[in-house]
Amino acid sequence: CVQNSGYGIYIKWGGNNSILSNNCTKNGYGIYTEESKGNFITSNYCAVNAEDGISLAYSSNGNRISDNICSLNSRYGIYPFMSDRNIITGNNCSSNTVYGICLSNSDYNTILNNNCISNDYYGICPYKSNNNVIYLNNFMDNPENAHPLESTNIWNSTVKMGYIYNGTLYENYIGNYWHDYTGTDADKDGLRDKPYCIDTDYDFYPLVNPFEGYNAPAALPVHNQNLSRNYTSIHVAIDDPDTKDGDTITVDPGLYNVTVNVTKSLTIRSTTGNVTDTIVKAANSKYPIFNVTADYVNISGFTVKGANKHQAIGIQLRNTSYCTISGNNVLNTTVGIILNSSCYNRIEHISNGSIDLLGSCNNTVTDNNVSSIQISCSYNNTLRNNEMHRFGVGIQNNTNIAECINFVDTSNKLKGKPVYYWIDEKDKEVPGDMGYVALVNCTNVTVKDVALAGNVHGIVLAYTKDSEIENVTTSKNSDFGIGLFYSSNNTIFNCNTTTECSGIYLRNSTYNTVANSTASNNDFGISFCYSANNTVINNTFNANNMSGINLRFLSNGNMIYLNDFVNNTDSVYSENSVNIWNSSEAVTYIYNGSIYTSYFGNYWDDYNGTDTNMDGIGDTPYRIDSDDDLCPLMIESDKYCYIQTGKSFDTGPCLYPYPSISGTHNGTITLNQTITVQTLYTYPCTGTGGHMEYARIWNSVLDVNATWDGYEEGDWHHVSFNAPFMLGANETYNYTIRTGSYPQVHHRDALQTANGWINSTEFIDINGQVYRDGIPAIRLFF
Repeated sequence: CVQNSGYGIYIKWGGNNSILSNNCTKNGYGIYTEESKGNFITSNYCAVNAEDGISLAYSSNGNRISDNICSLNSRYGIYPFMSDRNIITGNNCSSNTVYGICLSNSDYNTILNNNCISNDYYGICPYKSNNNVIYLNNFMDNPENAHPLESTNIWNSTVKMGYIYNGTLYENYIGNYWHDYTGTDADKDGLRDKPYCIDTDYDFYPLVNPFEGYNAPAALPVHNQNLSRNYTSIHVAIDDPDTKDGDTITVDPGLYNVTVNVTKSLTIRSTTGNVTDTIVKAANSKYPIFNVTADYVNISGFTVKGANKHQAIGIQLRNTSYCTISGNNVLNTTVGIILNSSCYNRIEHISNGSIDLLGSCNNTVTDNNVSSIQISCSYNNTLRNNEMHRFGVGIQNNTNIAECINFVDTSNKLKGKPVYYWIDEKDKEVPGDMGYVALVNCTNVTVKDVALAGNVHGIVLAYTKDSEIENVTTSKNSDFGIGLFYSSNNTIFNCNTTTECSGIYLRNSTYNTVANSTASNNDFGISFCYSANNTVINNTFNANNMSGINLRFLSNGNMIYLNDFVNNTDSVYSENSVNIWNSSEAVTYIYNGSIYTSYFGNYWDDYNGTDTNMDGIGDTPYRIDSDDDLCPLMIESDKYCYIQTGKSFDTGPCLYPYPSISGTHNGTITLNQTITVQTLYTYPCTGTGGHMEYARIWNSVLDVNATWDGYEEGDWHHVSFNAPFMLGANETYNYTIRTGSYPQVHHRDALQTANGWINSTEFIDINGQVYRDGIPAIRLFF
């Protein structure tokens, strides 16, 4: 193949050819391949050519270039151009007019045991070429031995190798020989003590002498068991053209700095099965360490670590099925294991790291002990016997119930507490030992009296109705504390959410009620997205970093009133949403000792309007995008005393009031509703002047009393307190009532009424006789 103006040998679209022992001199190119893969180019004489000795062009991938003489060419000795994963070994690339070896836009090649000597410019020049492994080469007598341009590569072996130097056996990583480097070798192991700088890269283990002075590695550490072949690293074994689907690759103990693209259906496992001695570390911390794009891949027995840049991944399965990832330890990765659009895979016996399912279905995740498991837009997955510190189900973009169905039983533990992922349950209460709660398509389920912290979410409701979340505290969850998705007619009551992205989050949810709750120190106190006709009442939104309330994407018709917005960066953010910011009916209330009737809005600490009539309602609206709070409160809502008109506590008259005698009654009252009180009525015996002379009602927060004014204007049965006050539902109050003349008395120690219970602890009649069963017949009302 001599003296051709074009090519000595030209291959296009060829594969698995052997090109051996040819004389390719004085041509344009000695040997030229284009879009050709899996060829063996060995022991050829490619010299004195007008361009390159050997060129690998345009996706000529996975070839082996070995033991060729590529010298005295007018351009490059060997030139991979846009070609990846080739092995270039044992070649003599010397005395070329430009470079010994040039790589252009070529990645993941292995270059070892080559002589790049006495070239006119550079021994080797990678241009826009990354993740090539370059070691055990001689770079001698070139004006510049290595000149990388816009490239990042590895200039020493990725695993420790056994070698003999000056008669002594050593094991270490091995770099290249650089004739212009004169660093020391204090321990006489044949490796310089300090790295050799190559632009922004380093050869961390430069050789003291040319590589011929080092015996070949005692054994290559990666093995294809089906081919009985050995390799320098995992990706080299995978890229061998003879490695086929179904082969098993074993990896000896060591540290492997690599990026592994698994494009074939292989079993890749450590030789020992011991994760502590076989470590695969990211060659580039921004990219997945194992990137699996083939079906039927098994990976086991490794520690996988070091992919710690933003969103970098330890093991990624992308568009794959029927793979098994088992018995691995995942450390120092942003994302440990991710299944991306992948189905029917198994993830089991994983330690540390995280497991994420994204757009994936019908996978099994079992017997793992990891930092977190997150499911997003994924369905029909089975989780069993997993221990984790964080767990979350992201269903923001799910559009039907089927996409929310996953099979997660209580054998899964979040910080030692069971995960409750209920589907189609009704008329139940979630047990109090919960670590996480997700309710899917449930009806009339109660979650109460629990604190959920330090997770992705606290509680998730999807396609759930008529359920209640009560007395729940959530904190430090990275997404939201309580989330409702496609859910209706639920109640969130007396809850506290803090230090989260959104304390409470509603998406595509309607006719829910959020009441008597606090959301503080979150990014958003409460967020609405495509959620309409909900009620938000009697809540406090305090010190939230973005806004107290956030309404977006046609979140219309929500009733929002009697809430306090305090110390938020913005009290409210509303976009493309129209809502009602005050009560639908006028409320009778007491403010500064006077009684008023008005509609009630919300308290906004950044409202600067006036209140000229001193009724506690601002004179001008509080502006909210295109909405208005027409009746903003001047002080916090709990400072107003609301009069519950029409509500009372009434024992009713006695069927058998006699014997009737005056005296002092002591006991307790417990109401089942909140009422406003200003008047006490005493039922008299027929035709008598039965009345109350003194009354006191009190507990730890209330203490009021009233005194009879005598027989005035013919109405001596009613006694008024100085000012109205409220008796709260489910609160217990003490009473002392002293009667005169002939009042009616219920002769029993406890009486249930329509409005609650009244009990007698002691009745001392006017003669000093003590009874335990004397309840006064009274009515408390406004």
